[in-house]
Amino acid sequence: MQPPGSTGSGMVSKRLRHYGCDGYEFAGSENALYERHLVFDNIVDPAASDERDRFEAFARAVRDVLSQRWLKTGDAYAQVVICRTS
Repeated sequence: MQPPGSTGSGMVSKRLRHYGCDGYEFAGSENALYERHLVFDNIVDPAASDERDRFEAFARAVRDVLSQRWLKTGDAYAQVVICRTS
């Protein structure tokens, strides 16, 4: 269920840009994080993957997203500290 006034994918795109997550795709294309982890880490065709392969690829893709956000959060806090000490 979407909040009132949201426009579906437009709202999702807006939120992804807001949180700095619009530079990559999580799943759904050949170059998306999930599919790349299936192919390069597990060395398996996504169509032939089993539950464990899919779970591991999903976990690694989530880790990639979280680590990128963690670094951006650290940079944002560093900027606040610099502004307060100036």
